[in-house]
Amino acid sequence: MTFHRTSRLNQAPSRQHMVNVAIHAGRWIKCFEVAAVSSPRLAAIPLTYRQIGFQAVKVFVSCVIALYVVFLTLVTIAVWVMAVLPMPRPDDEPDIFQVSHPQHRVKHPEMYDENGDLL
Repeated sequence: MTFHRTSRLNQAPSRQHMVNVAIHAGRWIKCFEVAAVSSPRLAAIPLTYRQIGFQAVKVFVSCVIALYVVFLTLVTIAVWVMAVLPMPRPDDEPDIFQVSHPQHRVKHPEMYDENGDLL
């Protein structure tokens, strides 16, 4: 008995990969935070200030990433809207009073006699 893979199953490895990347990034950030907070170079700064500073840096980086995602979302929506809207065409049709327009005779034949002269 054979099983066919569907497109939904083909998407699962990419999602699993993204989850694994997020887990590893979180572990790396946690290791970096522990190393930075317990660093002997920063021993002169009280521990609570080091922790607050590192939290502030993480919040700042999170805000920058969130703003980037919002910007990309807005750009994507703007490009989609521009693609969906109809292209403006130049208005080449003459009004009834634009007798010098080359298409006037075609658009308003009621204003011309059988010889092509204006009435």
